Amino acid sequence: MGASNPRTTPTGDQIGALPVSDVTRAQGEAWHGRVLLTTGKTMAGRVNSFMSSVFNEASRAGLITIHPLQVKGAGNPARQSAVTSATPAEVATIAAKMPERVRAAV
Repeated sequence: MGASNPRTTPTGDQIGALPVSDVTRAQGEAWHGRVLLTTGKTMAGRVNSFMSSVFNEASRAGLITIHPLQVKGAGNPARQSAVTSATPAEVATIAAKMPERVRAAV
């Protein structure tokens, strides 16, 4: 057997090793903190969104009464860098330099 990945292999202190009904809010917050430290904001946000959907479904199914992943803003991390859009003039310049067959896509 190959080595396990510490990011994805559940251990006793990770929520992946527990039934959804046993996960507490404190464990959810601690788990999110570990994911954030090991993967970064963007991946932690994506993982949190997925896990949140798992717990939402467990709630709808009556398996849990309290959603343990209630970390404010965890599923919507702030953008790491500013995004700038091309101006209309820049788009026109780009389009003019494209081959005719793909120019309309710009």
